[in-house]
Amino acid sequence: MLHSLSKSVTKWLLKTGAISHNDVALYEYAVYTFFFSMLPLTVSICLGALLHMFFEALLMILPFVLIRKFSGGFHLKSSRVCFFVSSLFLALSIEFIKLVLTHKSFLFCSILAVISTFIIIILSPIDSDERKLSLAEQKLFKKVSILLSLFFLGIYFILLMLKIWNCAASVGVGIVIPALLQIPCLFRRNKKPTS
Repeated sequence: MLHSLSKSVTKWLLKTGAISHNDVALYEYAVYTFFFSMLPLTVSICLGALLHMFFEALLMILPFVLIRKFSGGFHLKSSRVCFFVSSLFLALSIEFIKLVLTHKSFLFCSILAVISTFIIIILSPIDSDERKLSLAEQKLFKKVSILLSLFFLGIYFILLMLKIWNCAASVGVGIVIPALLQIPCLFRRNKKPTS
């Protein structure tokens, strides 16, 4: 679906004269990457609306997307499987926010947010097989991951102190998700090839 949409946009750009024939493949990849990066936001907004937690879903996805961009983590090979698994994962995350709010489990949420921040600080960045980071990128991504995770953890605790519970729970869960996506990479690193 995204591939055909990317091709359509690229064809339109070519038709309007915005790009040349030489740039078609590059723009097709760029458009695909843009649409794919917007999927978590779009899925979260849709799921949030369906689950009557639009604002919470939006607040959850912001720290997740920003931290995840620099911290890296587990990626699925197939974009279709990734879409369905990500949608399920985001729906469960929104339901978890609802549980935290219903049961007022802010101590548990706080512990998870702090542990997740430490995981992000220790493990980041995790590069993927598709996109290996250079040494300079690794250093930069580590600094940005640390700054973003600490920034959002600070925002989380400020929201808790101000008793803005729904916002606090959303930001807290938004910190937990990228850390959860880093944990499977530990097992992949520790796997030794068998001969």
